[in-house]
Formats: sequence, C-alpha cells, structure tokens
Amino acid sequence: MEIQKILISFKSGVITPMESDTLLSYIFAVDFPNTETIFQKFLKSQTVPFIFSNAMLAGELPRPLYFFDKKRETCLEEALAVELKRKKIKSANTIAMKKSDLLSLFEYGDFKSFESSSTQVNIAEFKNTLKRFGTWVATPYIIPSVRYVDWDLVVYVKIYDKNIFELFFSQMQKVLLQYGFGAWKSIWYGKIKSCALTKLTTEEEEVFDYIHYLRTQGKIYLLNNYKPAQEELLQIDKKFSTYQIHTKQAKMLGNQVFKWPLNFFAPWSVLQMKKWLDINKIYGDYYQSHQAFNFWYLF
Repeated sequence: MEIQKILISFKSGVITPMESDTLLSYIFAVDFPNTETIFQKFLKSQTVPFIFSNAMLAGELPRPLYFFDKKRETCLEEALAVELKRKKIKSANTIAMKKSDLLSLFEYGDFKSFESSSTQVNIAEFKNTLKRFGTWVATPYIIPSVRYVDWDLVVYVKIYDKNIFELFFSQMQKVLLQYGFGAWKSIWYGKIKSCALTKLTTEEEEVFDYIHYLRTQGKIYLLNNYKPAQEELLQIDKKFSTYQIHTKQAKMLGNQVFKWPLNFFAPWSVLQMKKWLDINKIYGDYYQSHQAFNFWYLF
C-alpha cells in the first residue's frame, strides 16, 4: 500500500463538495461501461484496489475534532494572553499539513501552536432568470456556497493495487476534464482545468506516517466519509471519541417518495477503538441502488 495525491485545478466555481464517496461514485456512474470490472473489486473489502480521501486544499488538513483528555493547569494571565488566538483557532476548519500541528493536539493538547489560514472562499452568487414565455421581467435568485479556489484541491489516494488504480485514473481524467464535476455543469460550474497524479512531499509523508501511528494506538483520525460495518461499529468507544455525523440522502429502489439517509462519520472526527482489529485490513462497506453508488471504506 502506498499513498499518492491527485491535484485537481478548477477553472470555474464549484457547487458540490468533492467528497470521497461522491467522487468515486460519480466516475463509476458516468463511465460505467469502462469501469465496471473495477467496480466489481469494491464489492468485497478484501479486494478494494484503492481508497480516496475527501478533497482538501493543498497544504491543509481538516482540523481534528478532538478534546485532549488530560487536565492542564493554566493561570489566568496565560489564558488571557492566548484568548484571541484560541477563538480564531476554534472557528477554523483547517490546520496546516504539518506533523507538528497534529502532535500539538494529540500528544500535548496545546492549541497555541496551531496555524490556520484557509484559502477557500465561499460566496453567494447572484443570478437573474427570465421566463421563456409571458412577461420579460427578470427574477433574481441566489446560488449559495459557490467555492472559488486559487490553489489546487488535493485528493489523497491509498493504492493497494497499482495496475487497477492506473486504469481507473485514466478514465477519471477523461470524465473530469470532459464533463467537469458537481451540480450545474450546464451553466459553467465545476469546470476542471487539470487532474494530475503526483507523489507526496516529505512533510505529507511525515503526516501520514503519524496518522498511521495513531491507528496502532486505536485512534482513527478521519479524512473521508466513513460508515463502519456493524462489527466495526461495536468496537468504537463512543465515550472517548469525538465525532460529527454527516447525513447524505441516497437514492432508493422503486418509487419511494423519500430518499434513504446515509449517516457517515465526517472527516475531522476522531474515533477511539476499544481494541484495534487489524491495522492492514480495509474497513467499511458500500451501497448500490440502480446507477447510484456510495462507498464508505475507511481511508
């Protein structure tokens, strides 16, 4: 197993968050005739050839939702001296891609050394619509949460079968460059300029080595949408875990009015296991309904 990264550069705003299960499912759904044999590999966890993380801004990680479990004595003067920085860190969604930042949190419980300066900007875009028939009166509306980035988005990939991944990645490039990604592609959102595979930097390697070390201690810091299988769920010590549930609505079989909710542990959650089973085993499962696929394997 090795970890590499996919750099994705947009040339327009993008509406849909690029999440691990959404990205993988999207490629399969759009190009299923050419990826069906690869899709079959995902139906059993022991044959999964690769796993995606959620997309992140280059050089950043989701800030771990973690509360240090050791009490630290702090005098009033020290607390006031870092209060403004503490509030800034509290409201931040990301931290720098540095092993030292993760060490500060997981080993020392020290928020003072964190650096966070997210480059992602969410804006509300104003539009006007005209009816095809009737009055020629423009009706204003707003597109919320349009994301514009000046740097690349990064998707990390754990590769267990290099040959299978290379076949998939060539199709992934074709789909993303030709069709784009996410909602409202017909009105020029989600247009992608480049999609390239590259090696990790030394700093990134240090970060992932440390995340792997945390797992040997039974602590899982999530970087993608993860839904444990039943036997895995029983191993999570919820008392010492800090997590957020991310609910998505999946398509259902038949003519159901309501969609079936999928409840994931969100990235930045930290799960404490009662006992770690096998550090080399792939955990998670998948969901399929017609041409809708949702994969929730643990990155």
